[in-house]
Amino acid sequence: MNLLEQLQNAGIPYTENEPMSRRTTFGIGGPALLLHPRTRTQLQTAVSLCRAAGTDPFILGRGSNLLVSDSGIARPVIRLDGDFTTISRQGNTLRCGAGASLIATCRAAAENSLSGLEWGFGIPGSLGGGVYMNAGAYGGELRDVLTEVTFLDEAGEYRTLPAAALELSYRHSIFEERPGCVIVEAVLTLTPGEETAIRAAMEDYMSRRREKQPLEYGSAGSTFKRPVGNYASALVDQCGLKGLSVGGAEVSQKHAGFIINRGGCHRCRCTAAYRRSTAHRPGKDRLYPRMRDQVYRMSQRRVRRLPLCPSLRAAPATAPCTNRPTPLRDGGKNERWLRPVLDRHQSALRRTRACLRPSLAIPHFSSPSPQNSPHHRRITTMPSFTTAAKDEILSNKAVRQHFPNQQSFGLMVFSREFSVPKMQMLTRERRAAQYYSQLVQSVRPMTGTVTLREEKLSTGQLAYRVTVDDMADRIDLYNHFAMLYPEGVTFELLGGDEGAGAFLGGVFLACGTLSDPEVKYHLEFAVPREELLMMFVALLQDVGFSPLLTQRRGQAIVYLHDSTQIEDLLTFMGCPLTSMEIMNAKILKERRNAANRASNCDTANMDKVAGAAAGQIAAINAVGLDSLPEELRALAELRLQNPFDSLRELGQKLTPPLSRSGVNHRLEKILELAARKD
Repeated sequence: MNLLEQLQNAGIPYTENEPMSRRTTFGIGGPALLLHPRTRTQLQTAVSLCRAAGTDPFILGRGSNLLVSDSGIARPVIRLDGDFTTISRQGNTLRCGAGASLIATCRAAAENSLSGLEWGFGIPGSLGGGVYMNAGAYGGELRDVLTEVTFLDEAGEYRTLPAAALELSYRHSIFEERPGCVIVEAVLTLTPGEETAIRAAMEDYMSRRREKQPLEYGSAGSTFKRPVGNYASALVDQCGLKGLSVGGAEVSQKHAGFIINRGGCHRCRCTAAYRRSTAHRPGKDRLYPRMRDQVYRMSQRRVRRLPLCPSLRAAPATAPCTNRPTPLRDGGKNERWLRPVLDRHQSALRRTRACLRPSLAIPHFSSPSPQNSPHHRRITTMPSFTTAAKDEILSNKAVRQHFPNQQSFGLMVFSREFSVPKMQMLTRERRAAQYYSQLVQSVRPMTGTVTLREEKLSTGQLAYRVTVDDMADRIDLYNHFAMLYPEGVTFELLGGDEGAGAFLGGVFLACGTLSDPEVKYHLEFAVPREELLMMFVALLQDVGFSPLLTQRRGQAIVYLHDSTQIEDLLTFMGCPLTSMEIMNAKILKERRNAANRASNCDTANMDKVAGAAAGQIAAINAVGLDSLPEELRALAELRLQNPFDSLRELGQKLTPPLSRSGVNHRLEKILELAARKD
């Protein structure tokens, strides 16, 4: 029985393929399975069924602080309705369901003449979401009035904790470290007041919001957390970024702390606008987001299926299979081996040609033997930025937890050898080699050994070779991935943005390099086997990049050299810190180049002034001071005394001062007199 049937039998309402764009204030987001539990029992059952199906549900409030991919959310989404939206008064306290909106809670407080929540009127989120992040505005926060919270814990039991135990601080609570909990109710202790004064204060706060905030557009509210001792909007404004737009996403001109949806905005455009805003704030004033970027996606797009490799099919357990490049059709001459693949995928050909340099539209590749292949003889030297990016990928536990198959598939298939006769990786990164060794042993139970040994390359550098020793283990691993991706790898099969990002991160671990941005902007993948090339290029295009192709010593190289695309791809693969370092290096380089240009310009101007002054002094000496009219003599004396002054500076020293054009006119007369005398 599948999850939907179990939900139906339990009487839990749900909606299939509900567009999240309807459920978020940003107006962005693809489809998801939306559950509507109306009682605590239904909520408990829904969470239990989801976890039994192998996934934790995502809890949705009012969608006011959330950025969802156009691919949607891969796991079930729970929105609290029914009993979870009720609000009741008990003396000076309000007992509120977590599904109630903050606006409704503020109105209930005003109706009962209770003060303390006026600041929250106009915030479009739910009370549960407000507790989760300790919402606040205009000097007030929920922790000021929160007494206790009831929630469903990770074990599926309801618990109640006092506010003091929730570790409430600026936009933070203990629930951020416990994502498996579901807030269901909060008790607020307020102060008695006059309803008229309370409503007047609420309207005052609301009018301030209308005046200063772009409420006419979709957004996730204030995008950035406030840095200590400053304001995020002021910092963004100081950088001159008001009005910065990427597609339909724009840094609001009304309030620089908001990224708004002006229509047709997508998640990738919104995150690009966010990254470009933060890239201009290096150092202590760097900005950080308030909103949650939902990371569990699924794709509903119809995309073409390009085979990962024609020979990657389930291998028989009794006989080994080979995974060799497609043989050349002309009996050994260097034919364009890419042509057979292109003939089978004409649409892919058109897209690939568009991103190739004219001289490399369909490159010639030879088919070197494994012993003579440059990929087998040597390994590209990895600069420090490559090491930093790979370390960041290896440190990302969330990717390994949620997308283990995608990352391991990218790493293993794009390593040096991935076939039943031979399965191994060669890398200069010891940590990557250790990870590969651990990975192959965790994917499937191993009967044999995995060998990791250190060796010296012909260049004298150290490298690490990891080999799966036992034939049965190689067959098992090969069949495992062949059954996972029998039709090859596509955006859809990888599970959307994050699955594709995990896969590309694995590919980068296996064959990627990143140049130092101080030298050049260049990120490349040395694709180890020809049958992988078209699939890899198509996948990069599907996720919005424009890769280029070239050939180096008979090996296919897929690369990017646009700095913005490199930054976006690094972030997409799970290297946001390395991406930020690229941005910072680019900003420093731009500033340094601007300073050099200004210095060169100043030097050129000084040379020009000195050359003109030399001619003027020669003319004065030729004519003689005594021979000059009185109006020219004073200027001539100043020029002899100040040979390096500009015309404007000479004019300011005259009595009365003279304009630059006036000084130039008089000096021209002196030059004419000298010319006549000659």
